Amino acid sequence: MHRELQEETDLSLADVRIVFQDTLEVEPDTMQHSEAMRVHLYLIHVPSADFAVFEGDGAEAYTIDELQARTDLSAISKRALHKVFGGTYGA
Repeated sequence: MHRELQEETDLSLADVRIVFQDTLEVEPDTMQHSEAMRVHLYLIHVPSADFAVFEGDGAEAYTIDELQARTDLSAISKRALHKVFGGTYGA
């Protein structure tokens, strides 16, 4: 995780805090995958949402209220957010 953070962003490991939250057991149909999966949840506290991303389409930052209003979250994203923060997502 540390290596990926350093390779794919300009965040310094000294400036972030990574905290393990929980592990989810995900049934095959939840992720449209043929096998059950184990997903490890981490919160990563960053000093600012203004950082460079070197792979993909960039990073986005949302408040909990904004996440709850989104309608494009995957089933596993909704479940992970509920597990960490409570509430209902993508309603």
